[in-house]
Amino acid sequence: MCPPGFWRFWRRRYSVNEVDVLLSSMSEAAVLKARQLFQWILSFPESYIDDRVIARLDNFGGLGLFVDCNAEPVKSGTNLLSIPISCMMECPPDTPAGSQHAALAKELIKQRGLGTASKWWTYIECLPSPDSLMGMPLFQHFHEMHSSLGGNFDDNYQSIVFQNLSASPSTKEPFSLLIQRTLTEFKGLCLQNDITVGCDHGIKQSIQSQHGIMDYVWARCIVSSRAIQLWSGPTLVPGVDFLNHDRQPNVVCSCISTNTETTSKHRSIYSPPSSSEEGDWEVDELAPTSESTPKESAVNDGIEPSREEKRPERFFVCESIHDINQEKEILWTYNAHSLDIGWLLGYGFVPGDDSSSQGDLFMRTDENLSSYQPCIASYVRNVVKEGNVLDSVSET
Repeated sequence: MCPPGFWRFWRRRYSVNEVDVLLSSMSEAAVLKARQLFQWILSFPESYIDDRVIARLDNFGGLGLFVDCNAEPVKSGTNLLSIPISCMMECPPDTPAGSQHAALAKELIKQRGLGTASKWWTYIECLPSPDSLMGMPLFQHFHEMHSSLGGNFDDNYQSIVFQNLSASPSTKEPFSLLIQRTLTEFKGLCLQNDITVGCDHGIKQSIQSQHGIMDYVWARCIVSSRAIQLWSGPTLVPGVDFLNHDRQPNVVCSCISTNTETTSKHRSIYSPPSSSEEGDWEVDELAPTSESTPKESAVNDGIEPSREEKRPERFFVCESIHDINQEKEILWTYNAHSLDIGWLLGYGFVPGDDSSSQGDLFMRTDENLSSYQPCIASYVRNVVKEGNVLDSVSET
């Protein structure tokens, strides 16, 4: 689904006819890239995508996953996607908890800088371009301020940014802390020289370049809105990105560790965050299952397997919980427990605040978004209004 503000941004830059032509060509290219991504995912051992699953445009002009119109309906309990850990992009091991999202953003920039030499290049090509992120407050605010400052990132950049924020009280409260953190993260990366930004610029050289900071903001937005908290921290899971949200989903996504020697399995149900600024996903641990005599696996208990025990295979799977007919979209709820303002904050559009109560968080967010993006503010109101109904949505 296209992010809020996408249409307004493109209409502002082009005429109506030009936009129609652009969107038509962009849509065809996006579908083609999605098909190529499917082929890439299937090149990994143990990966699986049901033949009936296709990627095409939804009613909002964004990509989604659907059941092929020429295929048999999908029955409840069908495994539709199985993505092995070898296909995922993880943050580096042993990264401190408070730095994991920044580390994953750094890894994403590094892989994008490698171009076609990157293992994940096919996936990276499917990620939203900077233009399509204009609906995300963090990206749009950085873009506007960065452009007004001529793209110069120096010692005065941060102070000038906050001067601009002070001149716009309606935007200062929800975004200033997130902008400050993003700038701090970027300045920390500038002290290193082991990643590339864009195609061929070292991070140190990018300090004075026009795109250095925006490359990092782009990666940070991608991680903020797409990463799932798995075994080693926030993780980008190719293919799952195409699953759109619905309050009444027809699939559930799970995290499975399988001990190939004993066929025992540990499954965790994952759903997006309810209130965490960093986007940590909620986890429901389920009891292990086994096709034979189970041998307890310690993967989800945080205990390293013994040297004699073979390392378990790990997958992120998508399973239908209802029958899905032909041409129907495959939908996942971005918060399976309850759909409230927290999922919107954690999803990456605006920063959350662990120290605030949910009521205070709603009031502050609603007040500031009303003048910035009415569509989001209206949606937040509806989410809170319908909270009692949404809490009754069951998990299967």
